[in-house]
Amino acid sequence: MKQLLLTLVILISSPAFAGETQQLLQLLDYVGVDYAEAIEDGKVVNAGEYKEMIEFSGAINTAMAALPWDEAKAALKQEAAALKVAIETKRPPADIAAMSGAMRSRIMNRYQVVAV
Repeated sequence: MKQLLLTLVILISSPAFAGETQQLLQLLDYVGVDYAEAIEDGKVVNAGEYKEMIEFSGAINTAMAALPWDEAKAALKQEAAALKVAIETKRPPADIAAMSGAMRSRIMNRYQVVAV
């Protein structure tokens, strides 16, 4: 797996939750950045990378469901499902970057996570 662009530090008391949240944020960051290497003009240009994007979108959905309850959780789960569909339907990279970035920001704000 390629090295992520950001190092994340989780400022939450539960180590298990911190690890899961860190992984979720890393997946969102990775998908937002690397999806552009998989899709161009609605076509797969890198099959291996596209396969990863499909797998990671499934992992994002699973991780999102595991977040502790919060009034924003239902909306985040819907966004994760929409991201998965967007990847499966080969939406433009800019759309995927915007969707994953917005989800990442909301998670950081709602669950008090800081990226450094």
